[in-house]
Order: sequence, then C-alpha cells, then structure tokens
Amino acid sequence: MHTTIEKVLEDISFSASEYKGERFQITKEYVSQRLQNLVDNVDATRFIL
Repeated sequence: MHTTIEKVLEDISFSASEYKGERFQITKEYVSQRLQNLVDNVDATRFIL
C-alpha cells in the first residue's frame, strides 16, 4: 500500500514548493494514469500486496 500511495503522490510531493497555496484534486483518472506502469508490470504487483 505504501508503494502505491508513494507512486501516486511522487510528482506532487517533488514539486510541492512550486504549487504553494494551490489545491490538488486526486481523481480516479489521475490515479490510473500514475499507476499504469506499476500495474502493467506483473512482477511489481507482488510488492503492492
């Protein structure tokens, strides 16, 4: 679970100082886009559990 959340938030966390005061809405589409490579990699799915 930690790996999944980290993957979803990594871009936002990395560039947070550039977006000071702004709000982010995490949508289903955003999560799907961010996790697509992780989901496509069958070997990595064992680390998600």
